[in-house]
Amino acid sequence: MPHFSPYLLSHNEIYQILQSYLQDFDRLTPLDDIGLEERMYETVYTSWYQRNHTQPDHVFYGYWNQFRHQYENTSSWSLTTLSSIATYYFDVGDKTSIKTHLFDEWQTYLSNHTALPVLANKIANFTYESAIADTFDLLHLLKDRLGYRPYLTPDEPLLDNFIQRFKLYETHMHLNGTSSFEHNWYDALLRPKAFIHNLQKSHHSSKRVKLLYATHPYLKSPMDYHKLIVLARHLREYLLAWRDGHDDETKNIQKNISTIITDGEITHAGYFKYEQVQFGVDFNDAVIKDGLLDISAYDSYIKELHWHIQIQQKLMKHPKHEYGDIAYLLYIVCMNAMQRLFVQRDDQYGFDNFQKLADDEARELVEQKYTDRFFQLHGPYHQQNGDMAVIEGRFAPKATINKNIDIIKRILTGFLEYSNAINHNQNEIDADDLATLIDKVIDQPTKLYLIAHFIKKPKTKKENYEFAELRKDLWLKAHLLIMLVQTYPKLRRILQAVDAASNELETPPEVLAPVFRYCRHQGIKHFTYHAGEDFEHLIGGIRAIHEAIEFLPLQNGDRIGHATAIGISPKLWLNNTPEGLILKKGDWLDNLLFVWQMILSHHLKGFNLLELENHIYQLYAEIYDGIYITDDQGNDIGATHLNLNLIYLAYTYRYLDPEKVSIFLNKENHQLYEKEYLHLRTLNTKALRLAHITWFNDIVRARRDLLFQTNMDFSAKQLLKLQQCIQKSIADKKIVIESLPTSNVRISHYKSLHEHHIFRWLHIKGRAVDGDARMRIVLGSDDPGIFATDLRGEYYHIFCSLKSHFGYGEEKALDIIKKLHENSQVYHFN
Repeated sequence: MPHFSPYLLSHNEIYQILQSYLQDFDRLTPLDDIGLEERMYETVYTSWYQRNHTQPDHVFYGYWNQFRHQYENTSSWSLTTLSSIATYYFDVGDKTSIKTHLFDEWQTYLSNHTALPVLANKIANFTYESAIADTFDLLHLLKDRLGYRPYLTPDEPLLDNFIQRFKLYETHMHLNGTSSFEHNWYDALLRPKAFIHNLQKSHHSSKRVKLLYATHPYLKSPMDYHKLIVLARHLREYLLAWRDGHDDETKNIQKNISTIITDGEITHAGYFKYEQVQFGVDFNDAVIKDGLLDISAYDSYIKELHWHIQIQQKLMKHPKHEYGDIAYLLYIVCMNAMQRLFVQRDDQYGFDNFQKLADDEARELVEQKYTDRFFQLHGPYHQQNGDMAVIEGRFAPKATINKNIDIIKRILTGFLEYSNAINHNQNEIDADDLATLIDKVIDQPTKLYLIAHFIKKPKTKKENYEFAELRKDLWLKAHLLIMLVQTYPKLRRILQAVDAASNELETPPEVLAPVFRYCRHQGIKHFTYHAGEDFEHLIGGIRAIHEAIEFLPLQNGDRIGHATAIGISPKLWLNNTPEGLILKKGDWLDNLLFVWQMILSHHLKGFNLLELENHIYQLYAEIYDGIYITDDQGNDIGATHLNLNLIYLAYTYRYLDPEKVSIFLNKENHQLYEKEYLHLRTLNTKALRLAHITWFNDIVRARRDLLFQTNMDFSAKQLLKLQQCIQKSIADKKIVIESLPTSNVRISHYKSLHEHHIFRWLHIKGRAVDGDARMRIVLGSDDPGIFATDLRGEYYHIFCSLKSHFGYGEEKALDIIKKLHENSQVYHFN
């Protein structure tokens, strides 16, 4: 990190300190300026110490004294902070590119801060004053430099040329979660009431989302963010008026700012002169219109960047304007505080933290339309063909046929609006005719394919059997999806695959298995599945991947999303995991059964098989003791007297539909399930009865959900052998892994991208592991907005890590990129 400058832009206490300063500005004395510095000094020290507690204080003193010296030269807290960050991260000169060896660190910076103020500082320092002063000259300069893409990368001509020539194939991207924070920030300023309304809905309905708010001491509710937005609007209005020299206006706005800070009153004039010019909308207007700059919504980050540059230039000319300086710094702090609702921070590990951002509905307004997201993926060259050859966009199927038609129409319409603009087509788009939309999308040079991802959800307590409600919901949505492609046969050329997304700790693969089989029988060609992304125990993650392969089942050319559990170093995982994890008894029993079978089927050495079997029998007895299991003649065979082969066989039957198994065992009418019935007749009836008890028996289900402390340890060597068993299975079956580096760094146990398991999978020197299989790997971006990345950025991360961390030359690093790219060409769904 560039010492501690970022702490001044995002620390929770800074948000409060700067408000207090502006609140009492008219009554301040020179001593109060010293008081402001002292409070910031203490806050920055606290933040620095929390992250650098192994370093002595004299290191901090040195950094602070250097920073203080820079402040004496600029007389501006905001400019000193932004300049130090820009100098640290950006290449020397006028290029807006990130230093190659710092790209991974820059990604961490983005998880906590918007890049726009720092980028504005870089541009303001290397752009002629006349160009900045001219609104339209500056606009065109920014579009030429940045294109439609809000994210920056290093200057690597070899890789850039490769991308321009051969384009990219996005194989794993969720359309919801793609929009950038910067676009959403701009929209929230335009429509604060509608934005806050959505926040309130999610805050009211989700305990998980409430925990997201609980992490900030001053922004604990949607109404706190309402105050933040209105405060930011007034700060912006003040700065615009100050920029243009309207002192009378600034005095009035200054009073409003004090009122907001002091009383918390959400007051506004209804019509902001300078906001009207900047935005082209009334404060209460819910419709976004083109403003003075006359550019579309997908260029909103350009509008935001545009005014940051002009304000910073004003501060450079008037460095001792304390109010303007602190007002601008507070505006940036407001942006970064709001970003907490949109981007997963580097201190938010695990899928639950991701889920909070997916559920908080902060993106709901912006993501009603899809056009802007396709522009965002276009790349850095707005006057050329974009980065993408293929976009596989994932969406969640709905519970009615009309809702499915509506969402697909909106996606296809957005894509065509983007494509027409890029290709300078004047063709009209009939957004009401799905058949016509399908035909036009098929004809576009950039190919859009859709993947329907079913949503995993936790089971509920009052169900007849395991995941009964979710299974019924999945069946409904699967039937409706198939009805849709039967009604619009050409849709099959766009709707290429199905997937299952969301929290895998809440739903195992077995629940999706019947639906996946149904979709395959109905002509869906391709399948992918999120597995091994997040896990309580590494064995559970490895088992989830195994179950996805076997239960769904996955075949040649199908894909697995993430698969972190068979890539992460077992030593790294063990070092980051406390001993004696608390797990559900049923999950741990399944883990042990999985390990037992892997040992036998792969002839693994180095395990104590007798100890493992004893643990299985003990845990099995605790769960199934006293439960009657009958044979075909109705005789009790006793759950605790079953052999391990039968117990494991019952586990393997989890892929079956519980209701159909129940009908079969009860010898009820099976005519509706004739094909499944014939299959069930070939299976072991005792094992089927045991599986049925696991699904339906309330006592067994309750015991399986009991928490206990794991009582059997596995070494790194043992875990590695289990990983390699599944790697071999994936390689042999020609299943493809979708690797999502930035997403995995945020969700898993990694501190930097250099630690990511993709380098192990690619057999990079220093990371290759003896015994690993050579699997087929493709790259994806997952949720670009939530992780502040895109597919170009993911390729740059691999390339830059190979160069700066692993010592590869450019040509050798590009060879690795070419192989990943070739895999995406071959294994994308079409």
